[in-house]
Amino acid sequence: MPYVQALLGPSHGSGEYSGAAVSTIPFAFALGGGADIGLGSGGRVALRPQVEYVGFRVEGATSNAARVSLGLVFHIGKK
Repeated sequence: MPYVQALLGPSHGSGEYSGAAVSTIPFAFALGGGADIGLGSGGRVALRPQVEYVGFRVEGATSNAARVSLGLVFHIGKK
């Protein structure tokens, strides 16, 4: 079963630079999708590969990244 998702909102970052504490709340987003690939004949267990584009927008500049993940899904209550 394929799916897409979009996550948008604030992010929080903090650290220390030259002895001074720095904190920021940039805009962050993740856009991506994946699919459940069934394992076996029962359809209760699946592999879930996912690819996302992730970005942080701070002071007019965007930091870009990609995230690739693979999960194992257990469908509870599926007959």
